[in-house]
Amino acid sequence: PNRWQRVRQVNSVLAQLEADKIPQIRVYNKIDLLDRAPKINNNRSGEIRAAWLSAATGDGVDLLLEAIEERVAKKTVHGHVALSVAESRLRAKLFEAGAVQHEEIADDGTSILELKLAESDLRRFIKHEQLDQFFMDPRPELRRAVAAFSD
Repeated sequence: PNRWQRVRQVNSVLAQLEADKIPQIRVYNKIDLLDRAPKINNNRSGEIRAAWLSAATGDGVDLLLEAIEERVAKKTVHGHVALSVAESRLRAKLFEAGAVQHEEIADDGTSILELKLAESDLRRFIKHEQLDQFFMDPRPELRRAVAAFSD
């Protein structure tokens, strides 16, 4: 089978294993035999799709390692939330989770928390605590957030 048939076969097996949603980086080896330079290809969304390298010479291995690091890095959310005194249980849970970077207490007892945590952990926290989706929204007119942004 040619290269594309092999790729389809691998993708078929991944689908059977229900692993087809896991991000992939295709690795094309032996560029030293083709007289090609190492490179990385991205898809239309800018995500890394493929790495071209030579395992024999080591050319391009550094690019592959950087690509893997980029793909598996957790997206973090960094921002601020204001919690009232009545929401002290949420405050305690955020401290317990290690998400609080800094805290300031306002004159009315409101806790202004600087949070930094994995985006997936924030989504889980919001769902578990049955909070609205704008828990850390940067728009001041929505619920409680003062500022939020992704790293």
